[in-house]
Amino acid sequence: MTWDWEALLTDWLELGLREEDFWDCTPRQMRRRVRARQMILAKQHNQIAWLAWHVAALSRSKQMPSLGKISVKIPAKPKPRQTPEQQMAIAKMWASVGAGVMRFPSGKVN
Repeated sequence: MTWDWEALLTDWLELGLREEDFWDCTPRQMRRRVRARQMILAKQHNQIAWLAWHVAALSRSKQMPSLGKISVKIPAKPKPRQTPEQQMAIAKMWASVGAGVMRFPSGKVN
């Protein structure tokens, strides 16, 4: 099998990939990177098409929806995990107020 390296390099560069990376790749790595870049470009195309469709749709709308209704809600940053020492301190606080005591209907304490 013969390779047209000039054509491959041109395709590589048209995808926005760096020439230095081209010469450092095996053919399998090239194929994987080209496929990944094609997926990125397809997603970007779909985002632009989505935007254009919504701009056109909203321009024909008689009543503009509020920005809050069409915006995506960004979740809050998760709280940091408690250390074992913090967990033990909280457990001791709950135990000191009797929260760690289980009472059965018979009145027995566990």
